[in-house]
Amino acid sequence: MDQEELWLRQYVLGNEWKKEDEARPTYGQIVGDESEEDEEHIKLQEDYEEVYNHRFEQAGSDQIVGHSRTIEGSVRREESKRKEKRMKKASRAAEEMEQKREELKRCSL
Repeated sequence: MDQEELWLRQYVLGNEWKKEDEARPTYGQIVGDESEEDEEHIKLQEDYEEVYNHRFEQAGSDQIVGHSRTIEGSVRREESKRKEKRMKKASRAAEEMEQKREELKRCSL
């Protein structure tokens, strides 16, 4: 065997290709951009994600929070323009019906 074939045989039989993957440097090691601020930021993100993902397992998470519709001491006005318009329309319709009944009584007599 020549030198190249011998090297290839030792490379394959000795699992040299696996050893190279383990010794491969990371991106941060190559660039030299690993800083403590980044690690702290990543730690904060992981903590937030853990709390967010497990929020249903915390105490009191099985209860739905509700708020009352009427609030004491509210500045909101009690009267409503829409409600007044509906009431006026209903009273006009009742008056018209009453007028039609009276007219029918006069016509039938």
